[in-house]
Amino acid sequence: MRRNLPGVVHGKSQKNSGGGSLTREQFLLREIRIVAALRLQGLTDAEIMARAVEENLFQYPSATNLRRIARTCLCRLDALEAGVSGVAEKLTCLVASGLPEQASQVNMYALMLTYPLVGKFMTEVVAERLRQGEAELTRQDINAFFTRLQVEDAKAADWTEATEKRIKSTLTNCLVQAGYLEKRTSTKLQCPLLSEEVKECIIANGDAHLLPAFGESGVC
Repeated sequence: MRRNLPGVVHGKSQKNSGGGSLTREQFLLREIRIVAALRLQGLTDAEIMARAVEENLFQYPSATNLRRIARTCLCRLDALEAGVSGVAEKLTCLVASGLPEQASQVNMYALMLTYPLVGKFMTEVVAERLRQGEAELTRQDINAFFTRLQVEDAKAADWTEATEKRIKSTLTNCLVQAGYLEKRTSTKLQCPLLSEEVKECIIANGDAHLLPAFGESGVC
């Protein structure tokens, strides 16, 4: 079971609370599906990164970006590993060859484990809206979250206005790609239909407290 400390989402490859790397990496659903498929083929991380560059797997113009994105996807897949036999492999299979909705849900779960900022936003803002049955997620809601975050976290308090704006934009983009919002300008929050297979894996990994972010009741 994962340790669950107040206000913190734990993952094997957890990033710090800074949002800089998140703004560069985005949701990356297409990319992580490619990397997951290669990992299931038995390739090492080094081999996957080499393939990404040699074959330009993500169709990016820069070898540096190809390596960085491959590393990012591997990091997210690593975060799915909680020491529970078979769960991470099943989740990786869902990313690689599951339905698009399943892959998207696992990717969002991995983002929550990898980035405390995403985990905190999803569990404190999105989950609360879904729990209350409120259909809107407004700019004011997001701004209020960042105000609280900057009071609680010294690193967040040091973000420039431009950095904060990029992080907000990235979070919104992730919500759109994960199916919570229809488009970037939408405020209507849609409750995803969480795959039973994904749900079972999240519970088995000791992360049932994250289920409200997917519109499900948490399990103690």
